[in-house]
Amino acid sequence: MVSGTSVNPAIRQSTSGRNGPIPDSSFPSVSSFIFWDDLAINKGTNQGIFYELSGTPGARSIKVEYVMGKFGVPHEKYHFQWSYSQTQPGRVVYKYFEVSDSGRSATIGIQGRKSSISL
Repeated sequence: MVSGTSVNPAIRQSTSGRNGPIPDSSFPSVSSFIFWDDLAINKGTNQGIFYELSGTPGARSIKVEYVMGKFGVPHEKYHFQWSYSQTQPGRVVYKYFEVSDSGRSATIGIQGRKSSISL
């Protein structure tokens, strides 16, 4: 979630268990969806969600890196990164390193303050 020069990265689970089109009123009005799909961190793997904070107040940045598998298909690999910097308010960067199924079923984008705005 990005607002002004603050950031509150949240990992949420959809109550329906499925991803869908955005905008979606079950999420905060300003939300960033880097890869909304049925992913999992599988036991016995090097999968996980990792983050790095850097910088000084007013110039901080955060990177969140995801290394995951698909729920029920643990051998598929999904490796991507979300980043935000206070020096570039309103801008998030998505980087995709490896996506086993090319993201066929994922919802990816951003929804804005108004319920009708999404990318």
